[in-house]
Amino acid sequence: VRVVFDLINGTSTDIDGRTFASDTAYDIYIQVDSNSKTLSQPATWSGGSNLGSDDTIYLVGNGSDIINTSGEAVTQGNMSPLKINWMSGAYLWTSHFSRSYSYSYSEVNLFASTLSTLINIGPVFTTLPGTGPTFTSTSPSIFVSAG
Repeated sequence: VRVVFDLINGTSTDIDGRTFASDTAYDIYIQVDSNSKTLSQPATWSGGSNLGSDDTIYLVGNGSDIINTSGEAVTQGNMSPLKINWMSGAYLWTSHFSRSYSYSYSEVNLFASTLSTLINIGPVFTTLPGTGPTFTSTSPSIFVSAG
């Protein structure tokens, strides 16, 4: 099931009462402005702890490479001690998502419950798949939190 958190327009997919189910595989896309830290708060989803190894999270730009605080293109995400780190350009931990750009950041909540399971980190896309996708990285990673 495809779930999109559009942090440019402040929307999220509205299905299943915005609750993740443990018996459903999700492709979760977090879309940000490629060249800005500005985030608009979407409606949150509950059931973050129901996500698992059959679910994948993708970071998506809006037509160009996502730029990090150092002015470099974000090409992949990886697990740091307690969060997903997309090359100092974006972070996801517990229920929060933050976007860093030009040495400052913004933050929004994506989940009403704690994200604390095994989750795959997919490639970084420059556009939302289905709208002419290109991506920066092809190597998926795994996110494991101690929760």
